[in-house]
Amino acid sequence: MEGGAVVDRPEPMDDDDFQAIVAAAITDAVSYQEEDIAPERAKALEYFLGKPFGDEQDGRSDAVMREVRDTVEAILPSLARVFYSTSKLVEFVPHGPEDEAMAEQATDYVNWIFFDRNPGWRNLITWAKDGLLSKVGVVKYAWERKRCVTTNRYSGLGEEEALVLLSEPDVEVVSQDAAPDGTLSLEIRTVRWDEGVTIRPVPPEEFLIDEDARSDTEFSLIGQRREVTISDLVAMGYDWDEVSELGSDDSLDTSEERLARQDDVTVGNDASVLDPAQRRVMYSEIFMFVDRDGDGIAELRRVCVGGSANKVLHDEPVDDHPFASWTPFLTPHKFFGESVADVTMDLQRIKSIVVRQTLDNLVLANDPGLAVDDNQLVDVNEVLSTDLGRIIRTKGPPAGVIAPVAVPFVAGQSLPVLGYLDEVKEGRTGVSKATLGLDADALQSTTRAGVAATISGSQAKIEMLARNFAEDGLVRLFRGILRLIVQRQDRAKTIRLRGQWVPMDPRGWAADMDVTVNVGLGRGTEEQRMQGLGMILQAQREILGRFGLNNPLVTLGQLRDTLAEICAIYGFKDADRFFQRVDPNMQPPPPPPDAATVKAQADAQAEMAKLQLQAQKQQAELRLKERQLEAEMQLRREQMVAEFQLKREEMMMRLGGGSNLGAPVQMGGQAG
Repeated sequence: MEGGAVVDRPEPMDDDDFQAIVAAAITDAVSYQEEDIAPERAKALEYFLGKPFGDEQDGRSDAVMREVRDTVEAILPSLARVFYSTSKLVEFVPHGPEDEAMAEQATDYVNWIFFDRNPGWRNLITWAKDGLLSKVGVVKYAWERKRCVTTNRYSGLGEEEALVLLSEPDVEVVSQDAAPDGTLSLEIRTVRWDEGVTIRPVPPEEFLIDEDARSDTEFSLIGQRREVTISDLVAMGYDWDEVSELGSDDSLDTSEERLARQDDVTVGNDASVLDPAQRRVMYSEIFMFVDRDGDGIAELRRVCVGGSANKVLHDEPVDDHPFASWTPFLTPHKFFGESVADVTMDLQRIKSIVVRQTLDNLVLANDPGLAVDDNQLVDVNEVLSTDLGRIIRTKGPPAGVIAPVAVPFVAGQSLPVLGYLDEVKEGRTGVSKATLGLDADALQSTTRAGVAATISGSQAKIEMLARNFAEDGLVRLFRGILRLIVQRQDRAKTIRLRGQWVPMDPRGWAADMDVTVNVGLGRGTEEQRMQGLGMILQAQREILGRFGLNNPLVTLGQLRDTLAEICAIYGFKDADRFFQRVDPNMQPPPPPPDAATVKAQADAQAEMAKLQLQAQKQQAELRLKERQLEAEMQLRREQMVAEFQLKREEMMMRLGGGSNLGAPVQMGGQAG
């Protein structure tokens, strides 16, 4: 092999080799964290909390400006408004028209998991604040199964009521008593298992990643190390004999970041002296690429280690890790970027120096030192007293004995420096009085266009932070949640959405749907968006009114979405309170005919009515003629009968000479 040494073909690793590789990788990651990253983040925490710089002098001002804290806390409300302006933080994109209903259900369910099943608001703010302050904010999402035990006591129960309670699943009777009146008192314990996705922010000092990582998708090692008790490990399923031998490690308790976050840190656990199960040990859940099976390809494996020696407790191959991260200011090709604290700490230091010197100068100008003639008899204690309006007794004229050392107040000339530093901060972070609405004079005598340009320019910085948070952190988190519920949830679950109980069964959903962040970024101010939505709404109404529901441009669902966006801008996240959702499968009514068609139909109807009228008239005439004909025929019949009768009588008279008129005529007799 040219250019290097020959490398032997890899073989499957035994436990000792794998243990050594894992321990070395964790040690390198911990060293990188503690030596390169932790000191900077600890310093940022100290500046955020306004702790002294360490160079303060007795008798001099020790004021500390809170520039880091003020900037971080000013950005947080803007981020919260961006991400809480809609009821759906992100939406899943269907693969095709047949997946529309599935994608909508997945969107509702995953948003419910983030905001309702978990403390969504607290998680979001903690996650965002970690990023703004500590370079990177990290959350961990995982499928957890927890045992929930509740104990209740009932009294005055009848036999049937008691049987109903005891028929519930997972119910255990703790105690029961019978009262003299025949009723029962029961104490029952109910054991249920709760399964689902949990989301927890990871403290910065607990997060590990290798030095060469570029992102949370390009790494060699990523994971979390934290202190847990022996009892916690046994509850996870580990053997007592194995975990009880793990060595303790208090490196997290004494880390620079934890010491900066809290003044008093207690190392160790007093309870562990009496209860070995409460002894705390280090436990790490690591995801690293390693070729353990010897096929020449490093696969991602989940490795759980414990104790100070990083002993491997569990190992399995996995397809992904459960961490989502974001950084405010990206550094290309590097995992750790810059935080807001990184770009404002120097401003806090300079401002504090300027303010300290200003206060010192003000004190010296208002209460200058005194020059005392040593040859005169003066009570030194009176001179050294700092009481206001103090009396100093002299043996001679005071002007000849004591004279103030005049100190001119020149610090006012340095005050413009503070304004300049504010401009520097605005350029770096986008935080200014104009964007925060704190100063009524900040935009005085400024044109409307100038105001919009100032606000828009400042908001662009904050919107960039929000975009980094959304695209890097939220997209990965929500994709991970969807994958977890599709893989792990084995039955339908009923949740409450928009006032209704809805069953959610993700077993048939696609776990690889794309995600879009549904936040108001890059669309101008609220006033501008409201104007734009008003124009869109007016155009939709005109199209629907002119061309009907079956037009090719606008549907009722799109009109409803516009109204929902307007509700969101006004602060109403749940538009279902005002407008019903439109069923996408609903068939619109047929389009109305045009004017020519309407005229033709009217003419046809008129012609049809005319023909019907003529037909009715003809039928009436025909019926009249039929009745006349029947009357004529009846008259003729009657006439014929009368004529026949008359002729018969005449014949009879001729035959009988008239004497036998009316007598019956005999026919066929013998001739007489």
